[in-house]
Amino acid sequence: MSSLHNAYLPESLSLSNQQSFTNETFMGLPDSHLPVNEGSHQEGTQYRIYFDWLLSHLKSGRCVGLSNPGGFHEFEGDKKCPSSILLQNGEQQIELIL
Repeated sequence: MSSLHNAYLPESLSLSNQQSFTNETFMGLPDSHLPVNEGSHQEGTQYRIYFDWLLSHLKSGRCVGLSNPGGFHEFEGDKKCPSSILLQNGEQQIELIL
C-alpha cells in the first residue's frame, strides 16, 4: 500500500545541507502546504489516483481529496498504488516517495 507512513521523506526533499533528518521532521509538510479536504495526510492508509485526482484513504474508511485538487502535479507507478507523488503549491513542491 502507498501511504505517507511508508514514505521516506528526507530523500524526497532536496536538502542543501547534510543534517540528519527523520520522517517525523517532515510529517506535517503535506498537511501545512497541501491539506486534504478532511482529516490529515498522516491519517491516510493509502493513496490512489482517480482520473486526474489524488485520493487519500483514511483510517476512518473515508476517501478524501486535496483541498486544492490542482495541487496534485504528477505520479509514478500504478494509479492504484503509486510509487511516488508530486504535490505542488505555487513554487513549493513536495515529492512523496512511497
